[in-house]
Amino acid sequence: MEVLFFVPLGVNAEVHKVVLENRTEQERRIELYSLVEFCLWNALDDMTNFQRNFSLGEVEIEGSVIYHKTEYRERRNHFSFYSVNEQIVGFDSDRDGFLGAYNGFDAPQAVITGESGNSIAARWAPIASHHLSLRLAPGETKTVVFLLGYVENDPEEKWEAPGVIRKDQARKMIRRFGTAEAVEEAFCELSCYWQELLSRFHLESGDEKLNRMVNIWNQYQCLVTFNLARSAYHQYQPLTKRGNQSIGGDFNDDPLWLILAVSAYLKESGDWSVLEEQVPFDNYPDRTGSLFEHLRRSFAHVVNNRGPHALPLIGRADWNDCLNLNCFSTNPDESFQTTANKDGRVAESVLIAGMFVFIGREFEEICRRSGRTAVAEETREQVQAMEKAVLDHGWDGGWFLRAYDDTGSEIGSSTNEEGRIFIEAQGFCAMACIGMEKDYPRLALDAVKEHLDSDYGIVLVWPAYSHYYPNLGEISTYPRGYKENGGVFCHNNPWIMIAETLLGRGDRAFEYYRKICPAYLEKASELHKTEPYVYAQMIAGKEAVRPGEAKNSWLTGTAAWNFVAMSQWILGIRPEYDGLRIDPCVPPGWDGFTVRRMFRGTPYRIEVKNPQGVTKGVVSISLDGRLLEENLIPPMEDSTLHTVEVIMGLPESES
Repeated sequence: MEVLFFVPLGVNAEVHKVVLENRTEQERRIELYSLVEFCLWNALDDMTNFQRNFSLGEVEIEGSVIYHKTEYRERRNHFSFYSVNEQIVGFDSDRDGFLGAYNGFDAPQAVITGESGNSIAARWAPIASHHLSLRLAPGETKTVVFLLGYVENDPEEKWEAPGVIRKDQARKMIRRFGTAEAVEEAFCELSCYWQELLSRFHLESGDEKLNRMVNIWNQYQCLVTFNLARSAYHQYQPLTKRGNQSIGGDFNDDPLWLILAVSAYLKESGDWSVLEEQVPFDNYPDRTGSLFEHLRRSFAHVVNNRGPHALPLIGRADWNDCLNLNCFSTNPDESFQTTANKDGRVAESVLIAGMFVFIGREFEEICRRSGRTAVAEETREQVQAMEKAVLDHGWDGGWFLRAYDDTGSEIGSSTNEEGRIFIEAQGFCAMACIGMEKDYPRLALDAVKEHLDSDYGIVLVWPAYSHYYPNLGEISTYPRGYKENGGVFCHNNPWIMIAETLLGRGDRAFEYYRKICPAYLEKASELHKTEPYVYAQMIAGKEAVRPGEAKNSWLTGTAAWNFVAMSQWILGIRPEYDGLRIDPCVPPGWDGFTVRRMFRGTPYRIEVKNPQGVTKGVVSISLDGRLLEENLIPPMEDSTLHTVEVIMGLPESES
């Protein structure tokens, strides 16, 4: 038996294709049962409001189709259905009717007895189960198609008869996927869609695990997390196109990510008209401004919210949701993200300062290129002032501080007994090259290697906190080595990788990459536990009970940042405003690699050779056989395949 589940393109349905084959020399009779358990349209309410929900369930049965119309009779105009393209000998639409008394899904009564109950869900828990009785001759193959669909009707056209839901759209959908040939065609269409989508960046290296992650799973996880992984107000929900204010706010790093996202879009697309698009403020359609105005206000939010050291105020927290420097919670039943938050003007974030310098330079460039010279000059001055503030008040002597708390005390300092060094500020301040002339980035990254590195990645903080500190918040509620309290929070490891490439240390950057990349952890699967093809949010750190044990796969920004770190900084194929920069930073043992990449509608085949075994440096680059003066490929935008050859090495003066 073969089973294929997939969601066709552009259809609110899931296809379940079952292929049965009789490989014996005798006729076989097969009893086939399907089962789906319907939700009641609100996931949280489904799990809590039993006194209401167990009085609601309603279905309609029409031939081989079971329609789930719970609440349709009142405020809803949508329903779901489960169909099969074969005649059925029985069905069930009531969960207890299918399972029987005291049975679980491992031993449903209908399957054990070989007879469905033809139960009609009268409130309680509605399901859909078909019973098919099939006979297969020797060597015969039979394909059965089940369809789980969702339909929305016009509120004025909900009924086709009193109490009977309008099924026109459902019937059309069922007819469309009524044959095995139609299902195969839809699956081929879906396959072509993913093939095209995942071929826009394709790596060919001598490392199968690296190829697999970069070409398939890393890109796929980016798409999944973009669509499904957002929840808090300081994040965005693509499905609703809104934030969620009830879950919390006042995270003062938030405005800067908008600038970084827009700069990435401009570099990739070259579409500067997007800056003039009108966008609502805070989800209110009657309060709009150009996208550029949103960027300007985002930048100004940090400028106008600085503390005693001229560093950015942290608010409730910054990127690290659990470093809550203004909450002071003593109630274990309240959320750190929604509890009363002191309107403090003292607690400051060095991470946001590093982000401000790194991202502020992008904003300055956006201003200049869009003709806003005065704003660009003002931006440059603010970035320089912030860089000075970090140099004056954010450097601890061997690494960057993490923050100042509500009393003005240093966090992430060598003077602290616990929590002496954090990863976040080292990453972004080094990415911003703050103090480069004083060798601060190298010193900070060396401190990361000495204090934060482990066999399973770079931990977030060391030493971890041994007890709860009200002035620090949720970070200190976790046991040592877990989550933000000394776990390997994989999301920020790529910041260190990127910073290492800026220093030319490709061997160290790739070492960090391998430690958290799931493809390289297959031999440790019994310890690691999560899927060997997607990134985990957190891996237990070196102070944990079981270092290396992962948690929360899929839901993490690690996928996006790791793809940026690998594709743009280690492989070094980086979109810029004027073209594609080719600047690899790789381990010295790599002799080369090839990348096929789409850029502004044009495909490029980029072959990188490393005959000298260097970690960084390009001595020649050619485009379609023509030598370029610098390692920047201008945008061709002609849809024609272009060939790029890159030779890594040291200039003659250094070799």
